[in-house]
Amino acid sequence: MRVLLTSRLYPSSVYPARGTFVHNHARFLNERCNVQVLAPLPYFPRLPGFGRWSALSRVGQIEERDGLSIRYPRYFSPPRRLLFDRAWRAYLRILNGSERSFSPDLIHAHLAYPDGRAAVEYGAHLGLPVVISVHGHDVREIPDANHRWRALVAEALTRADAVVASSRDVRERVLGLGVDELSVSARSIALVKARVRELNFVACQQLAQQALMLPGAHEVRAFVGEHC
Repeated sequence: MRVLLTSRLYPSSVYPARGTFVHNHARFLNERCNVQVLAPLPYFPRLPGFGRWSALSRVGQIEERDGLSIRYPRYFSPPRRLLFDRAWRAYLRILNGSERSFSPDLIHAHLAYPDGRAAVEYGAHLGLPVVISVHGHDVREIPDANHRWRALVAEALTRADAVVASSRDVRERVLGLGVDELSVSARSIALVKARVRELNFVACQQLAQQALMLPGAHEVRAFVGEHC
């Protein structure tokens, strides 16, 4: 299975401790799937004296980490969240550009906005399933700051084929944004990872293809319960 994993919350040579949990997820998936990682960054010219923004400009276009090749394309997103409600459109152009070099079977976005919002639009264009993992500030700080941002976050989550919450609190936040079913509850993530490690790769591919043909989350859960 070919997975496009996309997130602006990803470690780099400049910020190696940023989003290490996203990288660990990509590294784990790469043992069982063909994973391409896109980590879009806001564009900023190579000018000194602007703190974090100047630092981001020093990240390479492509970097290697634990056997993964990570691409860091730039998109337009001004400082201080100016025009933030349009950021997902600029992010979407990055995803559209990736289609020429990689044809995924599934899209997995970390963070609901702008990553997830762009991912569901891209997935709809290609007819592909989209999973969004949410981690906290994307369903707490962003929706609470602006009603338009809240609507964009809610649209991303409700259009996704599956949503993974990082904690019980995050799960409740997601439910409050209109998502009535989550693919994986926070308490079961570790158990799911342990079970996946026991599975055969070829068998997983066959089961995944069958699951993708099912009409909804209820049927997928029943299928997984029967075969896994």
